[in-house]
Amino acid sequence: VYDTAGDDVVNVRPGFTQLFGNGREFRAIGFDSVTTRAISGGNDRAEIVDSEDNDVFLANGTTATMIGGGFRSEVDRFESVRAISRNGGNDTAIFTDTAGDDEFAANSISARLSGADYSNEAIGFSLVNAYSENGGSDSATLFDSAGDDIFVSTPELSSLRGDGFLNRVTGFELVSGVSNAGGNDTAYLHDSAGDDIYVGRPEFSELRGDGFTNRALNFGTVFATSETGGQDVAIFIGGTGFDRFVGQADRSLMHNGPDGTYRNVADDFEIVQAHGGDGDVAEVTGVTSADTLTGRDNTARLTGSRSTLIRNFDLVQASSDSNAQADVLDVDFVYEQFGDWIG
Repeated sequence: VYDTAGDDVVNVRPGFTQLFGNGREFRAIGFDSVTTRAISGGNDRAEIVDSEDNDVFLANGTTATMIGGGFRSEVDRFESVRAISRNGGNDTAIFTDTAGDDEFAANSISARLSGADYSNEAIGFSLVNAYSENGGSDSATLFDSAGDDIFVSTPELSSLRGDGFLNRVTGFELVSGVSNAGGNDTAYLHDSAGDDIYVGRPEFSELRGDGFTNRALNFGTVFATSETGGQDVAIFIGGTGFDRFVGQADRSLMHNGPDGTYRNVADDFEIVQAHGGDGDVAEVTGVTSADTLTGRDNTARLTGSRSTLIRNFDLVQASSDSNAQADVLDVDFVYEQFGDWIG
């Protein structure tokens, strides 16, 4: 089936294809495989509906295809394609990028990959995969649902899942997970084998390295993990209200109280920095005899078995049970130490 020179609309479901254009209607009924091509001009749109079986929707910048038990429906070179999963089965949507700059966005109900001259959308699919493998500067944004959702991000693969849906992206340079619909959402950010930087703020966390940037926005809890290699740095930045930083041997975290709105955690980072403000409290625990805590002006620095910098906090507390070294003089904060110290 071919389009007209005008703006055409195609409706497709298993065994039935209908095209409207230039005041005319075309139908193809009862065919197992139908291809509709938009080659004559106009701004053409297509809508493809699933079957009752397990169907797969495949879409790239040129072609979109729905495949199921006994049927294959394809539309070619349409500017806008919408696929709908509403008739049952465990349906999957798979998007592939173009050589240009593409944007992918997905929530619990719909997903869309779009570029300079195309837009492909999938609605109601329980599993969605999007791939960035053909070049360009591609970005992906994954939105939460009203329930409790989990965002997991690595340099290559990121996913956001919740009740009844799983959205995954692979190969995108910039990925953002967004928690704005409610629920108790958690984000997990994983490092690469190179040198990576994690920045954790009350409403925004980011882990970035060579060729990737992964972000978590408005998540109540964010875990960043350094486990793959490289010399990774974790930077905590407090908000306008009260913040508390806790630095442990293998874990550091910043939060705004037990009933607060955020909790950012960094595990196994070699270098940690914490930046506070008025009224904020910092605590370092498990300081060993191999460590030295130095304090000058508005900064405290722990060196030795770990590297932790603490800056602009009103109160700094440190605890040791193994004769750690302390050299804290002429500081602009209140300093309290507990346990066994030298100095």
